[in-house]
Amino acid sequence: RTFCGTRARAMSTPPLSGARRGILRRAFQKLDLDHDGQLTASELRSSFSGLADNRVQSGELTETQVFAELLSELLPDGSQHILQDEWEEYFASKHATLSDDAFCTKISRMWGGLPFVTQKRVDGLEAKLLDSLSSQGAEREVLTRIFRKYDSNEDGLLQLDEFEQFCGAFGLSQAKCSSDEIRALFERYDLDDSGELAFREFSAAMLRQAE
Repeated sequence: RTFCGTRARAMSTPPLSGARRGILRRAFQKLDLDHDGQLTASELRSSFSGLADNRVQSGELTETQVFAELLSELLPDGSQHILQDEWEEYFASKHATLSDDAFCTKISRMWGGLPFVTQKRVDGLEAKLLDSLSSQGAEREVLTRIFRKYDSNEDGLLQLDEFEQFCGAFGLSQAKCSSDEIRALFERYDLDDSGELAFREFSAAMLRQAE
C-alpha cells in the first residue's frame, strides 16, 4: 500500500531505530482491541488525541478534523483496516525528520500517553552496563561466558526477561531502573527486530563501545 503523500518520502526514509519501532509496536498493540493484527477506524479513534498536533493547540483545527485527516492517510481508497507493517511504514515516513525523542514524544501523545524512555537515559543505562562489564574485562570471551549464564535454553538468544536478569546482575537492578527502561535498552540492541537478543548483537554493541 502507498499512503497519500508518502511515496517521495519513502524513497529516503531510514530504517526504524529500536526506540521508534518499539513505541510504534506498543501503540499498535494497545489499539488492536480484538487482537486480530489489524486496526480499524474505530480502534484508531479509541485512543487518539489531537493534542499532539499544533493545529489543534492553536485552534486552527478541531481534534475531529485532525483525526479525519489522519484517517484519510492511514486508510486510503476505502480501506477498512491497516496492518502493523503498514502502520510502521506510514509513521516512519511521515515523521522521518524528527529525532528519536521527538518522534517517540509525538507518538506517545497521539495515542494516549504511551511510556517511552529518552535516548539520553538509554545512553546512561548503557554506560553503566559497560562500566560494570569492563570491571570483569569487556572482551569477547568474558562476554560469551556471562551471556551464556543467562541463556537458559542455550540457544544463543536472550528473551526480554532473561536480559532483565542479566542487567540486574550488572548494575541495572529494578531498584535503579524500570522495566520500561530495560526494554528500551533491549530494543536498542535487537537490531533484527526478532524480539530476542542474539549474542552477536549484544557483543558487537559492547565491544564497539569499549573501543
